[in-house]
Amino acid sequence: MKKILFSFFLVVIVIPLFAGNITIPEQLSEHPRLLLRGGEEQGLIQFIQNDSIWNLFQQRTLQACDCLLPLSPLEKVKIGKRMLGTSREALYRIFMLAYAYRTTGDAKYAERAEREMLHIAQYDSWNPDHFLDVAEMTMAMSIGYDWLYNVLNPENREKIRISILDKGLRPSFDKRYNGFLNKTNNWNQVCNTAMAYGAIALMETDKQLCRKVIERSITQVRVPMLNYGPDGAYPEGYGYWHYGTTYNVMLLAALESLYGNDFGLSEIPGFVESGSYILHMVGPTLLPFNFGDSGSRIRLNTSLFWFARKTQNPALLRYECKLLQETENYDYDEYWRMLPSIFILGKGIKLASLPVPEEKMFAARNETPVCLMRNSWEDNTAVYVGIKGGTASDNSHTHLDAGTFVMDAFGVRWAVDLGPQDYNSLESKGITLWDNSAHSQRWSVFRYNNFAHNVFSINDEAFNTEGRGQLLNFCDTQACKEATFDLTTLYNNIDKAERHIILNGDSEVVIEDKIWNRSQTSQITWRMLTPAAVEQTADGFILRQKGKVLFIELPQNVTAFSTSAISNTDYDESNPGITIIGYKADIASNVKQELVVRLIPERAMDKSFIHSIADRVAWWQIQHQPEVNHHDLDWTNAAWYRGLAEWASTTNNEDFFRFLREQGEKNDWNVYNRLHHADDICVAQTYIELVRRYGNKDILKHTIARADSVLRYPSSAPLMKTDKLGKDERWSWSDALFMAPPVYAALSQITNDSKYVTFMQKEFEECTDSLYDQNACLYYRDCSKKILREPNGAKQFWARGNAWVFAAIPLLLDILPGSYSKRDYFVNLYKELAGSVIKTQDEQGSWHASLLDPDTYFQPENSASAFFCYGLAWGVRNGILESGVYKEPAIRAWVTLCSYVDKHGKLGYIQPVGNAPKQANRHSTDVYGVGAFLLAASEMLKLP
Repeated sequence: MKKILFSFFLVVIVIPLFAGNITIPEQLSEHPRLLLRGGEEQGLIQFIQNDSIWNLFQQRTLQACDCLLPLSPLEKVKIGKRMLGTSREALYRIFMLAYAYRTTGDAKYAERAEREMLHIAQYDSWNPDHFLDVAEMTMAMSIGYDWLYNVLNPENREKIRISILDKGLRPSFDKRYNGFLNKTNNWNQVCNTAMAYGAIALMETDKQLCRKVIERSITQVRVPMLNYGPDGAYPEGYGYWHYGTTYNVMLLAALESLYGNDFGLSEIPGFVESGSYILHMVGPTLLPFNFGDSGSRIRLNTSLFWFARKTQNPALLRYECKLLQETENYDYDEYWRMLPSIFILGKGIKLASLPVPEEKMFAARNETPVCLMRNSWEDNTAVYVGIKGGTASDNSHTHLDAGTFVMDAFGVRWAVDLGPQDYNSLESKGITLWDNSAHSQRWSVFRYNNFAHNVFSINDEAFNTEGRGQLLNFCDTQACKEATFDLTTLYNNIDKAERHIILNGDSEVVIEDKIWNRSQTSQITWRMLTPAAVEQTADGFILRQKGKVLFIELPQNVTAFSTSAISNTDYDESNPGITIIGYKADIASNVKQELVVRLIPERAMDKSFIHSIADRVAWWQIQHQPEVNHHDLDWTNAAWYRGLAEWASTTNNEDFFRFLREQGEKNDWNVYNRLHHADDICVAQTYIELVRRYGNKDILKHTIARADSVLRYPSSAPLMKTDKLGKDERWSWSDALFMAPPVYAALSQITNDSKYVTFMQKEFEECTDSLYDQNACLYYRDCSKKILREPNGAKQFWARGNAWVFAAIPLLLDILPGSYSKRDYFVNLYKELAGSVIKTQDEQGSWHASLLDPDTYFQPENSASAFFCYGLAWGVRNGILESGVYKEPAIRAWVTLCSYVDKHGKLGYIQPVGNAPKQANRHSTDVYGVGAFLLAASEMLKLP
């Protein structure tokens, strides 16, 4: 009630202070007199030509104007009760063409604008029932009339003048249409500005009426401008700031140009500060905090050029310049319709090397309080969070959303606001949309109520429309940024409710909700909307989007849920691709409950993170080694040891080397049992790594003996997995190319005896000739798989079978000297494989058990994904694979791999031992997958 009374007294006290006291000067300048007065063109043109960035904007603007020349004039199109689309496009066309004429002198632009204006002048009306349509059309016609006054055909000019007068200015005095005069929102700003433009344009012919209009506009526009105070936040949010403030600034700029001052309007508390507000309302993703009826797309805020010049703070133009530079085509966009104004409002501002904004946090205790935080301006992967309060009944564009937030990280928006639904889609179905009272149909619309926002509800009840989310306090330090909102009055039957939000550097966003319950048991439902792919875990959720990962850690002892953001009504939008995640929890009577959610961006490429997560995975496996069912010397453990050896060497970790030595010592440095079987010599890869580190070649005596026996008694079995002997004695399956070849190649290096590498080369090539599909550039797992087809009809190429080979080649190339005669054989094969590997990677960064049928095997398969990640990263680092093609897939693979590591270090989604594609799940793990992960970690740590 205090807030309502305060606002009332502001209106009662302030308005009389100005009403009737505004008297504009008698002076009357020649046309053109709006914004850019006659004779000022040359100075503007010279400024633009002397600045390469401004000149780029100018050339693109003129190119867009050229595209307008052949178009037919706009026809009046009314959708529902609005013809706003026609008016807005008319403003774009006429403003652009008139500007092009004034800065080039080319008559073709003036002639085309005149044709447009004459056609519009003949409309039966400009739709005064929805006066915004009249306002925007009046703005368009007034700029064209004034700027082209001296070149318009006199007869046509008179027709245009009469249309501005009869279809624009005079209806603004009709009580059926001029409700905007009493509004406190964007309607007031837009309509009063447009009427003032019409009046300024027609001053010499309709002096008394025009004077009255201008003085009325200056007086009445103060009402909505009071809403910017005290700190600059706009009650209707980003989208309607754009609308109302763009017009408001156009009024101020016109008054300054014509009279040399704005009659104190820019001194209204909070108005000038709102330039900073709108800068902070855009996240690093270039997406706005679009609460209320704001769309989710960034808009060109032309008025920021005025704010930047007014405050001498060009940093405000950070996003506007980026948008203008990155947009090559300046064709019609309703949010660019004031484009030519940037040249006039921004004249004198140097856009090269714009300074970085000084503050990383903006907080405002306005009618709709906000707190907007980020950890960096210069990093487009920075973490950003915005939260807002306010009251749903404050204005016509509010939602039941006090306490809602958005969150960016890694250049991705994770927590989103759905924004509004198309107004006509609701109005056409009889929804009373513009009533903000408690029982209004507005709150039955899914996007408008609290069940479709990032807030918590009590007992799944709708928010009180008169309840207010109030900013209690905020703090900005180098370590963290935080704010607390009091949300108590939104809820029934509780004593108090608060939301405390913290941005901890770049590491996490913490959302702490506190509820003081009364004598009854209550239930809280916490919601967050996300466009990400969602996986529920024991601790909360993992979100994946565009190859990035965000962990959501929920409070303990809550019931998590995820559901599509859909409604059962016939009028609600379907919201495809949006998931609501959250939890439910019971709150006992007479207690204070604190519930904390953590949003943790996975910064998987930070060196410290790579080190930490790989150590965690390694230690988890070491601690659980007694539970492993495989023999110490089996291929499964051999792959694990090899990955750990690589990681231990990369990080110089003696603890890990000690574990590996213990495995060798307790098995007397033996290899496994079967003489010819490739799997059974794989463990020697780790023995060789220990020799390289410690120099004791004696530990290789069993390995050398085994290799010598194989060479002395080579198998004569056919290279076929279907043969009784060939299935074990020959390298007849693709996995074998990982198990044995690196051992034989290393033995030649260590003993200086080429017989081992010669044997390896022969067997490797024969296996490849048998199993490599020259068309797909992929390996069959063995010869029995060549005839198999997946459910989708594709050939069966097992992911792990190919991943073994793709990881083996880098291991070999690290061993083989540059002078080795067959080195190019491996390099070329590796490049071919790499091309096929990245084609089978999914959007999130994973590979699936069957490379060509990811729909059947829809879960990720992380032993293959890890080996592929290792192989790609190794190739990029060593300059064999092109960085521009292969680095991003490697990083994406690594990021998503890390997301499958739980907080203890267990890596999930590893397909169990097998020889063909099978599904994996979050709980399926095995040692060879851990080894693959550590190989990948080693390369990612080295990757520049």
